[in-house]
Amino acid sequence: MAGSRGQVTVQLLQAVRPFSVSLEHIPPEISQLPSTAPQRFRVLGRKVGPG
Repeated sequence: MAGSRGQVTVQLLQAVRPFSVSLEHIPPEISQLPSTAPQRFRVLGRKVGPG
């Protein structure tokens, strides 16, 4: 991926109630460019359908 921004969308088959979210990256000592590790991220949820 080129550039300074990226986006990932995950669509699940059924509703879930997550207890936590993890974002992982390889250790800086084995990365060729440690500065490419995510610095900021956000998680959005969307309620679709009845309920």
